[in-house]
Amino acid sequence: MHDVIFDLTTGPGKGVLGARLRRGCRRSSRMPAPQIGVMPMETDEPIIYRVVVNHEEQYSIWPDFKEVPAGWRDVGYSGTKDACLNYINEAWTDMRPTSLRKRRDPQ
Repeated sequence: MHDVIFDLTTGPGKGVLGARLRRGCRRSSRMPAPQIGVMPMETDEPIIYRVVVNHEEQYSIWPDFKEVPAGWRDVGYSGTKDACLNYINEAWTDMRPTSLRKRRDPQ
């Protein structure tokens, strides 16, 4: 199971920082603090998410009620947070960005 899911609410290039902070890594004084996105208050109804992917074939989840941010596209799967994370776990078999895979594994 992959434990790094990019947090799109941190802004361009900062998703890994948010993931590292969630895993307990310390942030150096040179690194900006991640921004916190505003999510709706919890209700009895679960939030529906959609699975999104960027040009490097990195996956994330995004609330279904929000517009997909620039640089990301909807892969056509939506559901509960757990269902979307399970989908990503099955679909995202190589964690390396596409550009790195192409440099390391030329065909």
